[in-house]
Amino acid sequence: MAVLLLGRQLGEEARAGDELTGAATPPVVELVHLRALDLARKNQDWPEAARIAQSLQNRLGPLIDVWQLRAEAAAHLGDNPTAVALTLNQAVRLPLVPTHLDVLDRLERRARERQWPDAPALTAARLRARNLARIVVARARSTDHQATLAWLGTWAARE
Repeated sequence: MAVLLLGRQLGEEARAGDELTGAATPPVVELVHLRALDLARKNQDWPEAARIAQSLQNRLGPLIDVWQLRAEAAAHLGDNPTAVALTLNQAVRLPLVPTHLDVLDRLERRARERQWPDAPALTAARLRARNLARIVVARARSTDHQATLAWLGTWAARE
């Protein structure tokens, strides 16, 4: 019953506020934005994905982590300086989140291939993250999240 009431309340809040700019509660704002962002990414509408990710970060600030989504959109739009800056920021803030590491890998590889001036900084961030991943995997306990540890171990072994 509680689940039904909560679902109903969230639905009413979503209808009460403008979905992408209104005054809904943070969980509703996040849910609506992430659904719209997922649709924009599936449709490869990168200007819309960048706009939605920026809007979401503006609305929720430190409550939400969309740096890698903004970096991905910027990279697809050819805004390499923004993509690099956002990726490096994310590598410092949350260095071992799988989706962030995937974006870092792709952008670092592209930077090396195209000889961007930011390639050394991206390579250094990737190497720091790999070393940290190796340490985390080596020190993990058997009660830690095994799927994440397995992914990190595989990622850290890639070169």
